Amino acid sequence: MVIFGVSVISVDRWELNLKVGLIDCRVVVLAGSARLGYQVIGDVMRIPHDCEWLTRQRVQRTSFMLTDPNREKLSACGLTTETIGRAQLHSGSAAEVRDLLGYGVDGGGLIIPYDSDYSRVRIDNPGPDGKRYRSPKDGGNRLYVPAILDASVLADVSVPLYITEGEFKALKATQEGIPCVALAGVWSWKMRLHGKSFTIPSLNRVPWKGRKAIVVFDSDLADKPAVAWAEHGLVEELRGRGAEVYVLRLPDGLRGAKLGLDDYLVEHGVEAFRRLPMLTLTEADTGPPTFRRMTDLYDEYFLRVSAPHHRVHTGYPDLDRVLRGLAPGEVMTLLARPGVGKTSFALNLLAQMTKADALPTLLFSLEQQGAEIFERLGSMVTGIPGSELERRARDEDPEIAERLLEVCVEWEHLVVVEKPCVLEQIDRLIEEARRSEMWSGPLRVVGIDYLGLVGHAKPGSPYEQVSRAAREIKNFAKRHRVAVVMACQVDREGETGGEPISLKMARDSGVIEEAADYILGLWRPELRANLTKEQRREVRGQFVVRVLKNRSGPAPRTVTLQFEPASLRITSSAIDAVSSEPVPF
Repeated sequence: MVIFGVSVISVDRWELNLKVGLIDCRVVVLAGSARLGYQVIGDVMRIPHDCEWLTRQRVQRTSFMLTDPNREKLSACGLTTETIGRAQLHSGSAAEVRDLLGYGVDGGGLIIPYDSDYSRVRIDNPGPDGKRYRSPKDGGNRLYVPAILDASVLADVSVPLYITEGEFKALKATQEGIPCVALAGVWSWKMRLHGKSFTIPSLNRVPWKGRKAIVVFDSDLADKPAVAWAEHGLVEELRGRGAEVYVLRLPDGLRGAKLGLDDYLVEHGVEAFRRLPMLTLTEADTGPPTFRRMTDLYDEYFLRVSAPHHRVHTGYPDLDRVLRGLAPGEVMTLLARPGVGKTSFALNLLAQMTKADALPTLLFSLEQQGAEIFERLGSMVTGIPGSELERRARDEDPEIAERLLEVCVEWEHLVVVEKPCVLEQIDRLIEEARRSEMWSGPLRVVGIDYLGLVGHAKPGSPYEQVSRAAREIKNFAKRHRVAVVMACQVDREGETGGEPISLKMARDSGVIEEAADYILGLWRPELRANLTKEQRREVRGQFVVRVLKNRSGPAPRTVTLQFEPASLRITSSAIDAVSSEPVPF
């Protein structure tokens, strides 16, 4: 309940007498108030459904108060009311904070109980140093074991245990079924006594020998050498206790923002977290170091550019004079209004990029069924319109059957995923494709048709969903080391498919601009409204591609290609046209 902007959470202590078979039992449980009655949220034993209740008695009630700022902080961490109640997180007055810490601060704070005699505080008004989290004077450091973490799970060495920095992160992870304990800081597994450093005694609460332990610090670890050293020291300490230790590196958030474990779980969910690679410290340290000399970069540069097919060129000479081609980890976004032919251009582009060397290619066809994609490819290969292909195939024309076998030969390197997919499924399917034996070589190119049809496990506005999808697909490209070609539909805005596409349309559709390495705007001038017959005849078949963003070269640049509607082929124009006229932003 909420009273004058203050949330009140009640936790009851019940003593239950029950009979299981011939045995009388006494059980003490905690129950948090719910909208209807009470529900058991923690207990010291499993209670069988067929037990006989003897008595139920509430022996203690404790109410915890939360101010709105503290409640909003816990909500942002993804903590439920049930978790908050069981962890006994509550807002403390200045007097309570002073009593717990042994010294005064400016105002109250959010109390974080570890046990009955030790609590930390997130103070409401940080001092000049900006630090919010405070520990008791002379209390030393302790391991935080969430109250919601079942004691049997903690004792079972067959259950992997995560270690992070920060109590709320451990609570969020444990709440989501990921057993986790926390340190107050990255070095808080140590304590000092008479000038010497010792490991904190509370690490002994966990049986480490034979257990998988996974250390998960914040995403900015690579930029903070002191944090990296703390991670290394903790790994060595746990190894010394017999644990099998791994590290898990969280990716940065939007615009390089730091993400903690709770932030990642709130933003991406449990399934995405479980797919993050778990590395040994040696494997994690094989990544690029933070500080790199020019001689190191010199060697890496020549190794990268000498790799086969380092960059995949578009196959259109006009475009290749402007673009350097797609490298692994890069994303090319195709912007077009409905009806222009973005799918046709995407297929033609994939053909130009991959057919000559049969580069392994995966296409997510989120708009059309696989059979429709096959028919389009059939038209492109044979030059026969789709309607005629369908009619002759239905009549079992042997010539068409033979011609369509050419599609199977020319596109043997292409695998299509035709089912609807949410972001997490796309990530998982790319990983499965990379590990499969569908190709003799590694997966090189991924096509997505189109961005607006990517599903989302979490609700949000169209802008938020498109932004998240664009950002995550860029991360997929980097993580799986593939080049991505992605179609994106922009609003008509009262215009036809014959009007130019500008970069502003990408900005208005989420973070598409910043997530892409290359952006191509597509339009067909013959679709413009109010053209005379003569004007329409002059521009018939023109397919305009404008380079709106080019991370590796100049932009804007405009290239005019030739579109054949019957065969869906898009080829270089008889007269090449490359211009650099101003583009409306």
